[in-house]
Amino acid sequence: MRNLDGYDPVIVLHSKEQLDLYKKHNLNLKYVVTDIPVGEYGVIRTRNFIQDNLVNDGEWFIMFDDNNHKITKVQDDYYGFQSLDVKSDKKFQEIYNQQVTLQEIEHLLIRDIKMAERTGAYHISYAPNENYFFRPTKYRNIGYTKGNATITKKDGLRWDEKVKSMCDYTYPCQHLVKYGKVLINYYICFHKKHYTPGGIGTYDSRLPMKLFDTGYLMKKYEGLLRYSVKKGMHPQSDLTFRITNMNSFKKWRVNYLKNAKA
Repeated sequence: MRNLDGYDPVIVLHSKEQLDLYKKHNLNLKYVVTDIPVGEYGVIRTRNFIQDNLVNDGEWFIMFDDNNHKITKVQDDYYGFQSLDVKSDKKFQEIYNQQVTLQEIEHLLIRDIKMAERTGAYHISYAPNENYFFRPTKYRNIGYTKGNATITKKDGLRWDEKVKSMCDYTYPCQHLVKYGKVLINYYICFHKKHYTPGGIGTYDSRLPMKLFDTGYLMKKYEGLLRYSVKKGMHPQSDLTFRITNMNSFKKWRVNYLKNAKA
C-alpha cells in the first residue's frame, strides 16, 4: 500500500509486542495498536475498530490481511469477459493464474468500486476459492466474502459482534439483508494459508467458536445458509450459501424482512 498514490495506509495491530516486531522491518508507515485480544471476537472487534476510528462516513476503505502471500488474476486477454467456459479446456488453469502485484491491479480495484457504486453494493470481496474450476463467472452478488481482501463503504453497518470468528459469513449476510447484494470478483484471488498458528488459530482451536457461529448464523438467516460438509472436518463447522440464484434470494429477502418487522 505504501506505493499506491492517494492512499493513507495504516497497519492495525493487536498489541505493542506486534508493533515492536513490525518496526524491526523499518516500514515507514502509520501504525495503530488496538489492544484487542486475539481469539474469540478479536477479528470482528478489530474490523469494527477500523471502521469506527479510521474511516470517514461514506468513505470506501480497503482491508488486506498481512498473511496474503500472492495475488493472481485472469490474464488480461480474458479479463474483459463476464464468464469463461472453464470446463471445456484445461488451458484455463493457466489463464486464471497470472501473478500480479497490488500496484498492477490497483485500477481494477477502483473499477470494482465504481461498479459497486453503480449497482448499489457496499461490500466488495474477491475469489473465495483458488480453484479456477469454481470461478467461471466474473461477478456474483450473493456469497461468502473472504476477509483477507475486502473493500467496504462505511455506512454505519457494523460487523455483528455476536459472532465469535466467522465474520466472512455474517457480514455478507448483513449486507444482503440491508442492500440485497454484495459484489464478489472471482477473476482476482488473494492467496493466504488458513488455520495456521497465530491470528485466531488453528482449526482445532477454532472449532468451538465455529460451532457456536454456525449455529447462530443458521438460526438468524434461516433458509439462506446450509452446512458445508468437508472431509476430515466436523459436519457443522462450516457453511455455504444455500441460495445463490438472485430471483430466489429476492423472495427469501422479502420474507425475511417481513418476518423481522412482525
